[in-house]
Amino acid sequence: MVAVGVDYGTVRIGLAKSDEARSIAFPFMSVPRGKTDEEGVAAVLSALADVEVDEFVVGLPLSLSGEEGVSARKARAFGALLEARSGRPVVFVDERLSSAAASRHMREMGLDERAQRGKLDERAAALILETYLASTRKVTWEGDPNELPAPEEGPSRRRRRRGRERR
Repeated sequence: MVAVGVDYGTVRIGLAKSDEARSIAFPFMSVPRGKTDEEGVAAVLSALADVEVDEFVVGLPLSLSGEEGVSARKARAFGALLEARSGRPVVFVDERLSSAAASRHMREMGLDERAQRGKLDERAAALILETYLASTRKVTWEGDPNELPAPEEGPSRRRRRRGRERR
């Protein structure tokens, strides 16, 4: 089963899926929100009809100060409706600036604004899902972290020493 990232918007809803191991997020698609959240949820569930969803991860657009505004409350309401209709749990993740980061990433890939339309929302959903997946990973450390090996003397250190000796 996979986790599905959701970038809730007023026009489109971006979707992303994780792999089965839940280690990587992939942009999936964007669906029209419709006029109501009911229509948006129906579009999301229809798009994911063939996907075994374990949970949904909905981006919560907090303000830069971390407060919930109108957009965050709308995303929470959408998430609650999605949870009720799908029977799957919904987790909320801070998505501050995810759309801006997705747009910047797509520009770096050479896509102009016209080419970004439709792809931006699913890329933002992937960033939201990546944030969540990273927060759930268990990091294991073998050995004592206080006993890290000393860095080896590399060529750059040797060059600096030689430069000092010449002076």
